[in-house]
Amino acid sequence: MKKKPDLSSFKALAKDPSAFLDEASADRAEKPAEETRRPAAVAKLFRLSPEAAAAIKMDATQRSIATGRRVTETEIIEQLVRDHYKLSR
Repeated sequence: MKKKPDLSSFKALAKDPSAFLDEASADRAEKPAEETRRPAAVAKLFRLSPEAAAAIKMDATQRSIATGRRVTETEIIEQLVRDHYKLSR
């Protein structure tokens, strides 16, 4: 029969091992409150006329060529909305 393992080296644990059995209260204490987080982005679905969609796509392509980096249609739409509603970045 094997003997029990020596746990003397585990005296300085950051979390109480028994907290797992008590609904992980140690983990909840480390996490920030859910209310304080803001989503990075919100997904929206719009239907645009073919002319508007083509114009946005063409603008994205032209800006990508001019700047030397990829410019997405999303970046263009977001900038238009920010300019229209005078939102800060």
